[in-house]
Amino acid sequence: MRSLCLSFTRAISFVASSNFPQKERQYSSQQLCLLRADAANELFKAGESSAAIAAYSTIVLVDCPDTVKFAVLNNRGALHLQQGRAEAALADFSGALDVTPGNIDAMHNKASVSERSNERKRTVRHGIGFLLICDT
Repeated sequence: MRSLCLSFTRAISFVASSNFPQKERQYSSQQLCLLRADAANELFKAGESSAAIAAYSTIVLVDCPDTVKFAVLNNRGALHLQQGRAEAALADFSGALDVTPGNIDAMHNKASVSERSNERKRTVRHGIGFLLICDT
């Protein structure tokens, strides 16, 4: 992890420097995207959900190749879903589908948001029904 941090720091200072041509600056932005995505993915794998969401959120998606954009949005959506943030998850899964239309994983994940929302509604309805029965 230490070498990843050093590479990340080097990439940030490289991007911040304005003493190189625009073509190189674009290349370094893409490299920075890849470094940040790798760091966020490591946090995701380690089960550090909040830190991974924060790390994914620092990535400038415009600078990323589509494969990385998709992974960032889909993974961050999964983390939001784990944490019960259905709207944020839905937005990320929809974004992933914008990048890669028809992707089975993103479609499944998007459907999971609706499924979980319906489960909550059923639970609430069941709970209200139970309260009404007990109240009489």
